[in-house]
Amino acid sequence: MKTIHIPTLSGSALKTIALCAMILDHTATILHEGDPAFAEPLFHAGGVPVSAALILNAAGRLAFPLFAFLLVEGYRHTSSRHKYALRLAAFAFISEVPWDLAWNGTPLFGTQNVMFTLLLGFAGITVLEEYRERPLIRCAGVFIILVLSWALRTDFGAPGCAFIMLLHLLRGAPLPGALLSAAVLPAGALAATAFIPAALYDGTRGFIRTTPLKYLFYAVYPAHLLVIWLLRFQPFAN
Repeated sequence: MKTIHIPTLSGSALKTIALCAMILDHTATILHEGDPAFAEPLFHAGGVPVSAALILNAAGRLAFPLFAFLLVEGYRHTSSRHKYALRLAAFAFISEVPWDLAWNGTPLFGTQNVMFTLLLGFAGITVLEEYRERPLIRCAGVFIILVLSWALRTDFGAPGCAFIMLLHLLRGAPLPGALLSAAVLPAGALAATAFIPAALYDGTRGFIRTTPLKYLFYAVYPAHLLVIWLLRFQPFAN
């Protein structure tokens, strides 16, 4: 009998999918916000009008669950959790001005970018792991992190942080993760589809191995927001 080989995906492949989904979503939501042409139906599916904006937003729902899944895996496999957290913190602050510029056209701190959500989620996982034998401190730490994410108005907010911590407790298992996405995240049914590629994860790092390439992938986040700001607001146009 011929053996059937199921294709698998490395962590780098999943990160690439998540980055592409995020860029498509931000392009639709920020750059083409309020553009009537972009919202025009391209075709109808079961009587439902399907526009370019709808397609890109639907693709974008894959981004956060995949980033959360990779964060959970990263926590388990990183050689230095301290450096991992510092990297998230650094790019959270680096990305904040580009985030505000892209959304508002001004560097005002209204909402906080998703890197802060991932950072707080990482902190939540740490609390869950470090205080296993001290349930009161564990619960208090998780509560404080959820309140912080709500007060800071991070992208995806408290539900996003809760999702990361619950996904960690589920060990990132694809089927429970999909059900959790459907229950917790916006557009949950679409977000749940992120666990189709996650189910194909083979546990390997993939092509993102060197430090420069690792930081390049982090840098894509603030860089694409700056490009969207330039295209949307054209600050240097005459």
